[in-house]
Amino acid sequence: MSLDHVGVLGQTVDDVAHVCRPLGIDGDTGRSPRRKRIGVFRQFGKVPLASGVAESFDMACASLRSEHDLVELDGAGLFAQCFTSFAGIVLSEGGAAHFRRHDLAFITAHYGLETASRLQLAAAVGLAQYANWQQNRRLFTEDIERVIAQFDALITPTCPCVAPRIGAEEVTIGRWHGSIREALMTYTAPFNLAGLPAISLPIQVSGKDGLPVGLQIVAKRGCDEDLLAAAIEIEHFIAPGVRVSPDSGSKEGS
Repeated sequence: MSLDHVGVLGQTVDDVAHVCRPLGIDGDTGRSPRRKRIGVFRQFGKVPLASGVAESFDMACASLRSEHDLVELDGAGLFAQCFTSFAGIVLSEGGAAHFRRHDLAFITAHYGLETASRLQLAAAVGLAQYANWQQNRRLFTEDIERVIAQFDALITPTCPCVAPRIGAEEVTIGRWHGSIREALMTYTAPFNLAGLPAISLPIQVSGKDGLPVGLQIVAKRGCDEDLLAAAIEIEHFIAPGVRVSPDSGSKEGS
């Protein structure tokens, strides 16, 4: 499908870099003395950050400002149509793939309930809707490439909330309420749409739940080596290992 991309998982960025070298991604991953200009998107559209995620992300940004120039950016309008277009394209192309093999009766009888329900929705999608989602994708890609051209990299939260409970279908973040799917994908889907290389790093956890929080780094199209180099530098400043209490500001070993 058109939104499928290859990714690598590793315990550290250096692990990912080692795996990527045989794939032809072999850039300079040593620390650079040059200050990087980094664009920061703290919130995407209507989905806010949960308080603990916001605290962790702000702490990471504060650490980075000692070595790099961070510029706050407004993503309210830029990302407005991204999740809808992303979800629509996935739904449409998933439906096309499955309906080539089976009819809706077979799918309803043999597939899992959630998958069968989504494919029932896919059956109702018209070609005009799909064409509109792809056009939104093209327009967004042009816009985000104009933005990232001004920076060495972009950083964002990876998700606006920590991992939900198993079986949860909806989540409330501040005044926003919506599906788990939208919450977990809103901050990553835009760069999947645009085809820009991105990586998520764990950052220090703030708050009482202790669940992991991620920081996403995005590079220009085709610049996977630059992404890894930036991620190794940023990892040095934001590596988890201490847990910060929002009440006292004291640090303790995790």
